[in-house]
Amino acid sequence: AKLALAQGQYEIAANRYFQALVQVRGLPQQRHFFLSGLRTLQAGNLLPQAVKAARQYGYPLRDDRETQLYLVKLCRAAGDLNEAERYARRLLQMALLREWQQLAQAEAGWRPVAFDGDKPPQAPFDQEAYLLGYEVMLGNRKLHDAFLIAERAVKHAPDDLAWRKRLAQVAEWDQQPQIGLENWLLVARQGGSKEAWEAVLRLAPGLTDDEALVAALEWDARRQSPDPTRLAAVVATYERLGRVQDALAFLQARAGDKAPAEVLEALEQLAER
Repeated sequence: AKLALAQGQYEIAANRYFQALVQVRGLPQQRHFFLSGLRTLQAGNLLPQAVKAARQYGYPLRDDRETQLYLVKLCRAAGDLNEAERYARRLLQMALLREWQQLAQAEAGWRPVAFDGDKPPQAPFDQEAYLLGYEVMLGNRKLHDAFLIAERAVKHAPDDLAWRKRLAQVAEWDQQPQIGLENWLLVARQGGSKEAWEAVLRLAPGLTDDEALVAALEWDARRQSPDPTRLAAVVATYERLGRVQDALAFLQARAGDKAPAEVLEALEQLAER
């Protein structure tokens, strides 16, 4: 194989590796020859041939995580999104199976996985498999599948703002704006990103979520010079919520020692009401 490769005969070299694959036993050796053959075809920029060979020779490694990760990336590089999706689904099935097996073992008292106080045991989270699966489903416009992946990832890693953002985005695309709003608000409050706050401002009015809206309006009002329209929007939302004292506290905090006329006027109008 190496001699053929040195002569630039990529397909011949790859076939030598694949011939060796069918003659060996044991996962490490099978993986070595299989991936060596595919990488040889990649080196020759023979990506369609590599994808075809992966399907032809890859069955013995169908349960090998490392191999399946590689195959997803190979098919994406080759622009074969259908094959990438097939391997991504297999990879996610394997991740779910590992989760269930380890949780079952933990519940049976055989082996602990991860405990946090009084919370139930948590199975290890295969971040790479979930992320690849999410990206592949988005690339194939399987929006609901991408949503389900992001939703499960957030259950595994509720404090991961990157996954929260992915869930917020794909929930909107999947016509689930309420879930989108909930996650955008969490990202905004914890990360303070402009994108997240602007998403809350965009979604909250249509969903009549004044609690989320007032938080975003306060953010919007604080980051800019006092503006009567913005101040009035914050006050009106607080009043709809029956939280007049919070509206007063917001305006008083904006007033400070040298209150702009707009803030004083808003305070005066609110006090009159």
